[in-house]
Amino acid sequence: MSVSRPKSNARLFGRAMRRGGRRFARRRISGTLLARRRGQATLDYALVMGIVVPLAIVCFWFVPRIMQSVYDMSCVVWGWPFP
Repeated sequence: MSVSRPKSNARLFGRAMRRGGRRFARRRISGTLLARRRGQATLDYALVMGIVVPLAIVCFWFVPRIMQSVYDMSCVVWGWPFP
């Protein structure tokens, strides 16, 4: 029994498709159709620099203040009945 192979590699390795003016390359891996997105690393870099880093800076600024406030309130609550 012979195994029939596709006549071209377009089915296995994908072909460029036009969608909305952009080119998406698609390929089939173990029955799953995957789309490779160009420029994804740039978007990840923008996400890190624009959202994650400022959020980390704000957290590093707020955490010591919050810890100090919790410590002060704990001292007030524990020391209140004993003036």
